[in-house]
Amino acid sequence: MKSLSRPLTPPPTKARPPAAKARRRGAPTSEAAATGPAIATAPRPAPRPAPSAPARKTSRFEPPVAAFLAYLKIECGFAPATRAAYGGDLRDLWVWMVKRDLHAWTDLTPDLIAEHLR
Repeated sequence: MKSLSRPLTPPPTKARPPAAKARRRGAPTSEAAATGPAIATAPRPAPRPAPSAPARKTSRFEPPVAAFLAYLKIECGFAPATRAAYGGDLRDLWVWMVKRDLHAWTDLTPDLIAEHLR
């Protein structure tokens, strides 16, 4: 393998005269033609802010699920598809819990988890 004895730098470019650059871009070549007549322009209005989404109430279930999915990504290095599968399973459990009037993860018991999995 060939070793590099000098640092990698881009090759030098040849400087072109200003008129050549202007012609290459299709712009006029004389200074008078380049500036043209003075045209008054109105200042542009400030951009409108994007419409905000309606405020969504955060459930008690969301923060622990988000933290767990972040843990799977950062600490465990799980693939996006794996994290999506875990997230889907937790959402299914969450919906099941809400339907049964269970309001916190601490309300789960082994029997309830077994019931959900049947």
